[in-house]
Amino acid sequence: MVTSAANSTARGPQTGYTRGVIHVFGYIAFALENQPNRIKVFNIMCADPSGSIPKWVIDAGNADSCKTLATIRQLCEEAQQQAK
Repeated sequence: MVTSAANSTARGPQTGYTRGVIHVFGYIAFALENQPNRIKVFNIMCADPSGSIPKWVIDAGNADSCKTLATIRQLCEEAQQQAK
């Protein structure tokens, strides 16, 4: 699953805020050779923050990515159990 940014005019520029762009974001999964029922999942992101970002914002994004990876793992394990 990989997505790219969409430009929205729903909200115009605001004083005191900088709008960055996420060019691409997503997860890519590969089957592991010689290891049945195993995959390796990569989280990819290419972004232009258009300025500095506070550390807490980066940390929050990383925590969210970890939760998503945990959900992907759970879904894969459930699918594996159902296939048996």
